[in-house]
Amino acid sequence: MTKTSNIKLNLHTIKIDDQRVEFLKSNNTSDYDLPQIYWNNNKAWDEANLFAYDLLVNEDLSLKTIKSYMFHLHAYAAWLENNNIDWKHFPEMRSERCLILFRGDLIKKRNSLELRPSTVTHRMRSIIKFYRWVKEKNLIDIDFPMWKDKTYTKKIVNRFGFENTLEIIYADVSIPLVSQNNNIGLEGGISPINPREVPNIINVAKKHSSIELYLMLKLGFYTGMRIGTICDLKVATLENSILLKNKSMSTIHVGPNSSPPVSTKYSKDGAILIPTDLVHELIEYCYSTRRLKRVGNAVDENSDLIFLTRNGGNYLNLNNKSINVSMHRLRVSGLNLGYDVFKSFHFHQTRSTFATVLMEYCLKKMSATNAIQLVKDACMHKDESVTFKYIKFLEKSKNLEKISNEYTNVFLGIENE
Repeated sequence: MTKTSNIKLNLHTIKIDDQRVEFLKSNNTSDYDLPQIYWNNNKAWDEANLFAYDLLVNEDLSLKTIKSYMFHLHAYAAWLENNNIDWKHFPEMRSERCLILFRGDLIKKRNSLELRPSTVTHRMRSIIKFYRWVKEKNLIDIDFPMWKDKTYTKKIVNRFGFENTLEIIYADVSIPLVSQNNNIGLEGGISPINPREVPNIINVAKKHSSIELYLMLKLGFYTGMRIGTICDLKVATLENSILLKNKSMSTIHVGPNSSPPVSTKYSKDGAILIPTDLVHELIEYCYSTRRLKRVGNAVDENSDLIFLTRNGGNYLNLNNKSINVSMHRLRVSGLNLGYDVFKSFHFHQTRSTFATVLMEYCLKKMSATNAIQLVKDACMHKDESVTFKYIKFLEKSKNLEKISNEYTNVFLGIENE
């Protein structure tokens, strides 16, 4: 099957002097572990690999963003090989084109809850961007359009009250992000789970999965951190935690400017609320024999991470699908034990559940304005409009069961902070 591999990319500049050509390593760039895709016959997918190089050198995108594009392209390559379809297969009949067939498969997997709505949307968006690039570079020979571009206008009002109209172009094969939560578009299009199910999920994870996944899930449910941030937490992040007044809650600092730096979406800096008992549980794990053995297998750049794979790798490396495999096994175990919640359980639901429960709790204790600000800060949302959707969700979810004490006792320490 298709596979990916990282190559060490050293960028150079060309110097021509006295009819001699020299390649000089650039002083302003670092070496990059650039992901590359290979087919089942071990041949490189040259066009996709050049695409990754172009994103780095000419579009100046971050390596993290490039890896995201290549992750989706790798999934597309695997689908092509599994279905014996060439990536240049664009016959005149639209329904038989590779892009249309792949789009239909993505929608089917979204509807069956096999893939998250946000994953499906971003995957199709990445594939379209790749095809736009190969068309622009004349790397694909097709006489007719692969899709139809459409436009829609969006009105934007700035903080001074001035209105601007933005014209947005999109491909008709794109997949809009749809929500599974009463038409309220929460983050990632994923609905929160019933809070009463949280103890069941955590208990199943504790007994039937690795301690690493168990602790990651607790961090997701009790702090709302994204998986990317959780997997980049360092031991020193915990050791530098700050105890709050009543000692039941603490804060840890994340972001590019925290000490040590911890990856966050949009490179935002912030303080994360975390139960003090969970801090102690994590520190105990950090110095356990199990983790220290993993540290012994890790390269220097990974040795400070709290969570390491068995081979000492980062859980979110492009070539390491440890999180997905662990979540799949957890779902199987949960379903075998009779818990229906595991049918559609995705890790990102820990975050949306945390935000929903925290918002409901805060609305009972303070004004809506203060509740929005607290949840926004706790979840490190980009802007308040994202946070406000949780209020709208609560208003529409009239059948949402009352929060179980076993889960929400964790929030009781917030009231006096």
